[in-house]
Amino acid sequence: EAWSRLQLYYACTLLSVGLYLACRNNVRPVVVPFFLTIALVHAWFLVELMSSIYAWEGRRAVPQGVATNYFAHIRHFGYLGFLAACAGTSVTVLGERPYLRWIGFVLGVLAVYGLIQFGSRGAFLAWLVFAALLLALVPARRKFVVSCVATVALASLAVLYVDTSHPFPN
Repeated sequence: EAWSRLQLYYACTLLSVGLYLACRNNVRPVVVPFFLTIALVHAWFLVELMSSIYAWEGRRAVPQGVATNYFAHIRHFGYLGFLAACAGTSVTVLGERPYLRWIGFVLGVLAVYGLIQFGSRGAFLAWLVFAALLLALVPARRKFVVSCVATVALASLAVLYVDTSHPFPN
């Protein structure tokens, strides 16, 4: 398993270097749609996963070791959630038009909601570290901090609402 992860990290590094070399001077037209795609795919998986979990309603907990629709275990969804949260947060920074920034914000809230709802503590912490590192690079720091706090607050409120209206079986 360690070898396959190393290969994955190597492939991601090569993809990043390739994207950088392909569009050195003007990164935004390529990177923003790429990040939006990651976050949109996560949002689709989130809807699918929530519907399959609520199909188990009536059970006290999600059975251990039961594969979900697209993941070997429900906790593996956090890996994609981390990427989607980082992508949505990046689009709020990189988006040149206001509607792109709002779309990135909403997709970031959905991704952080998925991280909190499914208990992906490590992925959530990694997103917080990413946001802290990105804070050093963003010129409008105050606006970025407000955006990140609003993301966590809205995602947390959504988790509270879902848990009170439909008790989560986990």
